[in-house]
Amino acid sequence: MKLYLAHPIGMRHDVRAWELDFEKRTGVELDNPFYDTDRTDIVAIDQGKESPFGITLDFRGIVHDDLAKIDSSDGLVAFVDKTVPSIGTFMEVWYCGVQSDKPVFIISPNWDTHPWLRYVVDVSDGFIVKDQSEFEKRIVKRSKRKESR
Repeated sequence: MKLYLAHPIGMRHDVRAWELDFEKRTGVELDNPFYDTDRTDIVAIDQGKESPFGITLDFRGIVHDDLAKIDSSDGLVAFVDKTVPSIGTFMEVWYCGVQSDKPVFIISPNWDTHPWLRYVVDVSDGFIVKDQSEFEKRIVKRSKRKESR
């Protein structure tokens, strides 16, 4: 199973640490748009030399690459926290779950009852959980069911 990993740029370091550990333990591949790519701007952003939303960013290239990664995935897992702003994460969630008809899985400690998120996971046969631990249990179980078919 390969899932696109949607998350706010402001959470990228914490999400990356979890992602690498999760992949080792479960065998589920996560495609991280900030790190599993050849984007040179991420290094500049991490070094404070570029703004994550700078006008010099190749916005068309970034979006097209993200959409291609979603298209080549089996679904999407998204970190959503109402205290961390992110427009891109919600665009990716919508594209994957509604436009591409692939399952969306949301990890959210504080927006698990939001109507739009509930709608997307419902129509895409995904789920919403409050933390990574619950996500891991459910996705590993789902992955094993898929493999046995």
